[in-house]
Amino acid sequence: MGLRPERRTESLGTKQMEGLTVEGVRVIVTLPVGWEGYDRSFQIAVENWLSTDLGVVVLWTTYDPRVGQSTWKLTHITTNEPDRTLFRVPTGYTSDDVH
Repeated sequence: MGLRPERRTESLGTKQMEGLTVEGVRVIVTLPVGWEGYDRSFQIAVENWLSTDLGVVVLWTTYDPRVGQSTWKLTHITTNEPDRTLFRVPTGYTSDDVH
């Protein structure tokens, strides 16, 4: 049996972010001594904040001692209907598509 990372998941609860209610989860993976040749164990943590209303991740942060912290954030979120003019066929548009 080989070395196996341990995985633990924690709820971070809910909060408001970018005007949305988001639910947070932290996943911590502990890599054991000897994993891919490492001489000590270490942990990688990922925090994920999800808007269940929109079904999208609003914030994603990774903490990895090998490469540091990286963060991705969705900003300027609007839930308003888009302007109807965006969906109008331009004046003078024609199609020669034959099916």
